[in-house]
Amino acid sequence: MEFGIIRPAMKIIHTSDWHLGARLHEEDRSAEHVAFLDWLLDQIKTERPDALLVSGDVFDTTAPSASAMKAYHSFVVRAYSEAGCQNIVITGGNHDSPSWLGMSRQILECVGTTVVPAGEDEPERECVLVERDGHPVLAIAAIPYLRESELANLVRQEDDPRSHDELVRAGFAEHCRRVVAAARAKAGDAPVVMMGHCVISGSRLSDDVSERQRGVVSDTVVGGVKSVDFDALPSVDYLALGHLHVPQRVAGRDAARYSGSPIPMSFSEAGAQKQILVVTLGEKSGDAVRVEERPIPCFHALARVVGSPEAVLARLEELACAGVPTYVEVSVSEGEGDLSPWWAKFAAAVAGHPEIKILVERDRREKVSAGSGLEGLAETNENLSTLDELAVARARLSEENLTDEDRMAFEGLLAEVIAEVKSGLVEGE
Repeated sequence: MEFGIIRPAMKIIHTSDWHLGARLHEEDRSAEHVAFLDWLLDQIKTERPDALLVSGDVFDTTAPSASAMKAYHSFVVRAYSEAGCQNIVITGGNHDSPSWLGMSRQILECVGTTVVPAGEDEPERECVLVERDGHPVLAIAAIPYLRESELANLVRQEDDPRSHDELVRAGFAEHCRRVVAAARAKAGDAPVVMMGHCVISGSRLSDDVSERQRGVVSDTVVGGVKSVDFDALPSVDYLALGHLHVPQRVAGRDAARYSGSPIPMSFSEAGAQKQILVVTLGEKSGDAVRVEERPIPCFHALARVVGSPEAVLARLEELACAGVPTYVEVSVSEGEGDLSPWWAKFAAAVAGHPEIKILVERDRREKVSAGSGLEGLAETNENLSTLDELAVARARLSEENLTDEDRMAFEGLLAEVIAEVKSGLVEGE
């Protein structure tokens, strides 16, 4: 008698949007990122997943710093050598440079890591097969951030009447279909997981200036990617998404998730609970999937303090007494007369507490001029003095009629120039 293959359930950890190298109004956040990666390493040791998935935006800029690259490579090596994670799959996001992310991909293959920095012409090159004892137990369609021009050309026909946006959406769906089909061909009857770095219609944004819009996504553009309908995507056992910083289910499906960013990326996310997702899949495609949320500790608190001068002062004194390291955004929303004496009191309230830093100061009079040429920032209620140089550059570039490739290239050059200028300033001090 011939017996079938008995395959235990598969477990994966889903995370995304690390944004290594990100700063918050010029504050270095590398300590927070290192703390997160150390914590994630402990989770891998505890959970013993069959695969770790990182769905895009490993870095915050297309020209990551040496310290950000070191944190990334160190983690991958430790996850393999110390935690025993034999399958790590990393896809490129819109903040990642395909060339920078792909630079070490061949070396990282030696430590069980597959990096897919950009879309591939051959669908099989975006597929990762996980095996046990020579048998397939999981196939991963590792789809990175995809550029608009590539997607439109994928489905464009001669004299095609469809608009550019329609072609982009159709091209995205077709690319996903091809990669998932290739993954299913490798998997047999094993589960199939699809990774993506995109915006699904109806998803909730963080109101982050990097995401550029508020509320619900419909036909908006976020990071250069048009939103796509969930129903246009191929069916898979689990959908592991990145790009949006708020952890959430997609289209009400428990097995379709944005993991969200591991640390809050702006004050709009102050107090938000961040998480990774531990996903258990059945032995066959179509079996029940269990998704468990693992809360990430807060490594450095963010606080929004809004109200009258008296209320703001009282809250700042509370934060100072608590002694918890906190970045603070202060907004005086009411009050009459000259507020200058109050701002002096705010500074005095935290003067003896270096762990409390006021990074943003706004009063009732501050507005961004609608005629400044940066209307997109005005919609998010941001003040130019509170933004870092790269955020302003991105806002300005978004107004130009550029292709995704040109915009990302300009952004990369600007990031390099900004880094060199800052480095020179530091050395001059």
